Amino acid sequence: FFGLMGLLDKNWAQLLFSILFLVAFLLITFSVVSNGYAVNFDRTVNELAIYQENLLTFSFFTGLTYLASTTVIIILSAVLLFFLIYRKRYGPVFLLMLILGGGAVLEFLVKNIVHRARPIGALVEASGYSFPSGHALKAVLFFSLLIYFFKDPIKNKIIRRLFVFANVVLVLLVGLSRVYLRVHWTSDVMGGFLLGLFWFFFSVFLYEKIWK
Repeated sequence: FFGLMGLLDKNWAQLLFSILFLVAFLLITFSVVSNGYAVNFDRTVNELAIYQENLLTFSFFTGLTYLASTTVIIILSAVLLFFLIYRKRYGPVFLLMLILGGGAVLEFLVKNIVHRARPIGALVEASGYSFPSGHALKAVLFFSLLIYFFKDPIKNKIIRRLFVFANVVLVLLVGLSRVYLRVHWTSDVMGGFLLGLFWFFFSVFLYEKIWK
C-alpha cells in the first residue's frame, strides 16, 4: 500500500484503496448472503479449528480477543483522545471521532442488514449477529489510527517498521482469535477487515482533503 501511495498522489491513492476495499467487502458480503463459496470455506476452517483446541492456545487467543473488545477499545480510544487534546492536535481528534464513530455505525447497519447467525459451539460468550466481525473491524480502525498518528514521528527506520509490523500482526491475531474461539466465521473476520480498511482510507482521504 505505502509503495503504491508513493507512486500516486497520496490523497487519490487513499481514495483508490477505499474503493478497492469496498468492492472486496461487497463481493464477500454477496457470497455470504447468497450462501456462495465463502460459506463452504467457513465450514471447512471451522472444522479445522476444532482440532486445534488446547488450554494454551485458548488462553492466548482469549487474551487477544479481549484486546479488541468494545470496552478495551473505548478505554484505549479515550486515552488516545485525551493525549491528542493535551497536545492540541484537534485535527487528529476529529479524525479519531470520525473513524471510530463511523465504524460503529457501519458495523451496526451491516449486522442488522445481513442477519447472519454465529457458529455453533463457541468457546466464549458472544451475542448479536455474526457478519461482519466487530472485533476485526475495531482492531483495523484503532491500530491503523495508531500507525497513521505515530509512524512518521518515529525517525529510526527499523523501529518505525517494527512499530507498523507489530500493529498489523496484532490486527491479524485478533481476527484469528475470533475464528479459533468459534464466535465468528472466517468470512466474518475478512468482512470486518475489509469494511474497516474501506472506512479508514476513505475517512483519511476526507480528512486530508477537507480538514487540512
